[in-house]
Amino acid sequence: MGDSKRDGNAWFEVFLAAETVDKTYLGELAVGDTVNIERALAADGRFDGHVVQGHVDTVTTVTEIERVGDDWRFGFRLPDGYGQYIVDKGSICLDGISLTVADIDRADGTFSVAIIPTTYELTTLQEKSVGDPVHIEVDVIAKYVERMLDGYQ
Repeated sequence: MGDSKRDGNAWFEVFLAAETVDKTYLGELAVGDTVNIERALAADGRFDGHVVQGHVDTVTTVTEIERVGDDWRFGFRLPDGYGQYIVDKGSICLDGISLTVADIDRADGTFSVAIIPTTYELTTLQEKSVGDPVHIEVDVIAKYVERMLDGYQ
C-alpha cells in the first residue's frame, strides 16, 4: 500500500484498529496488494448516489464472475446475519465500491451485481477470482429502519 521511496506524494500509511482487523481481510494483504480508496464527500458537495460510510460490516466471498457483453456479473455469498439488509435494486458497498444489487437468490444464498466497464477497469474487481474475499458494507438506512422498528415487532 505504499512506495518505499517516501518522496512525499507517492505513499501514505494507515493504521488498522483491532476492530478493523477482526471484521476485514486487510490484515491478510501484502506489500503491493491493491485496495480501493476514495475521498469522502464534502458536506457541501452534490449528493448523487448511494449512502456509503466507508465501514465494513462483514466479509463474504465471490461465487461467480461472468462476462456479459462489455459488462460483468459478479455473484457473492449472502453473508450470515446480513441478508435482511440486501434487497433487489438496493445499494451495497463491496470492497469500498458503491454498487446496486442486480439480483438476489435467497434459496441459493447468493446475490449479484452488474459491473460496467469503467468500474471494472478502475477498481480491484478486475483482480478478483471465485473464492476471493470481499468486504461488505450494507445499507445503513436499512439498519436504522430495523432498529427503529425493533420495538414494534
